[in-house]
Amino acid sequence: MPNLPFDVADVVDNGQAETEYGMVPEGDYEVKVTNTEMRTAKSGTEYLNVEFTIEGPTQKNRKVWDNHFIYSDKAYPRVKFKQLVNACGLNSIKTTEELHGRTCIITVKHSDDGKYENVAEYALNAG
Repeated sequence: MPNLPFDVADVVDNGQAETEYGMVPEGDYEVKVTNTEMRTAKSGTEYLNVEFTIEGPTQKNRKVWDNHFIYSDKAYPRVKFKQLVNACGLNSIKTTEELHGRTCIITVKHSDDGKYENVAEYALNAG
């Protein structure tokens, strides 16, 4: 049976735990693609979920996700996915796993209602 590394009675709830892992602030972040996964929306539409891990300059090790509806016939989702591929320094890929471990810069913006964070843009990591 594991021992706890602290006394629960000594923990003070000052409300910080709620905000400690809130939304990532808007701005530009150097990220690494750490996972890609096919998912299905409630509507039945398949999409690609891309997980990024922030490397800096702030928010290190925080996660941000972006959804790509690349199975749609619409141009925008495919163009945005191409921007991600290019920002990762690639011209073409056959599988999404080729993105894993690649770095780029993302611009995080919040939704108008302030409930969600979105990846608005991708840029090549000049570093």
